Amino acid sequence: MYKAIIIASLLLIPAFWVYSEAPKEAKKEGGKAVLITTAKAQLRPVERSVSLVGELQAEEEAIVKAEVKGKVKAVYKSLGDVVKKGEPIVFLDSEEYEIVWEQVAQALKGAESRSELARLNWERTEGLFKKGLISERERDEAGKSLEGLDATVRERRAAVELATKKLRDVTISAPFSGVVKERFVNVGDYVDDKMAVATIVDLSPLKLKASVPEKSAGIVKAGMKVLIGIEAYPGKVFEGSVARISPALDPKTRTLTIEAAFQNRDRVLKPGFFAAGRIVTKKADKAIFVPEESLVSFAGIKKVFVIENDAAVERLVKVGERLEGMVEITEGLEGGDVVASSALNKLSTGIKVEIKR
Repeated sequence: MYKAIIIASLLLIPAFWVYSEAPKEAKKEGGKAVLITTAKAQLRPVERSVSLVGELQAEEEAIVKAEVKGKVKAVYKSLGDVVKKGEPIVFLDSEEYEIVWEQVAQALKGAESRSELARLNWERTEGLFKKGLISERERDEAGKSLEGLDATVRERRAAVELATKKLRDVTISAPFSGVVKERFVNVGDYVDDKMAVATIVDLSPLKLKASVPEKSAGIVKAGMKVLIGIEAYPGKVFEGSVARISPALDPKTRTLTIEAAFQNRDRVLKPGFFAAGRIVTKKADKAIFVPEESLVSFAGIKKVFVIENDAAVERLVKVGERLEGMVEITEGLEGGDVVASSALNKLSTGIKVEIKR
């Protein structure tokens, strides 16, 4: 009995299939047309590119340290202030160094006077020796005295140079033009030599350190245009160029490290910003584009509906670049094809359509 029921059920399946498909075919042939909007596949130039992500970094950053010890007498720059190369940041009490400089300067002056007298004495004894009026020993003693005093002058000059440097170092200046990232001291603080007083960063240019996949390593070249977006400035695109390329891949990530330079003259970009963008590797003459809303994507399959003779025709496509709300179709369409841009969920091959005017 069970076998009879199973056989009867199997015999009913084809009839059910025909019955269930008949209304759909009827809909295609005699149903009301679906109201849609359309767009024409456009031919337009497109830039080929390689995607990248990375972090903006300062090209130069330095921790400025004191070269001499002393009490902070004045602070000229603070957090966020712009500084030029050689411009003062912090000034230390200079009184002690001024006294030392005065002392060694006076000592040098005295040594130079004594040396000059010794030179005159040596010249005189040299003349007397040549005339046979004094002994060789007396002449040699005059020469040795001059040599000793000349050595003293050299020592005193070195002491003056050192005192001059220390006096100069009480003014702690920026090593290059940039912006104060941090300041560590205040007026009245006592600092030792080699103690950090501030951090300076150069914001122009900035560099983007990023990675590109191994498959793109052979096409990325120095000088190529780089376009990035920053979360802090939605919708704005910043342009730079590839400045440096690593000679080797990272063996762990199988990616190539590159550095791109951004002039950042208005200083809106900041070190530490996360950036996402692309390296423009090639500019094509023509490519086919349709609006993104014309594309149907499901389970890795992409398709559009081409309108032919007032009916929809499904076309499987492959896509490329996306640009300003348009998507490139690299395979499956030709320029001038008309595609549906609305009501896509109601369409399939053969469905009659009516275009909104």
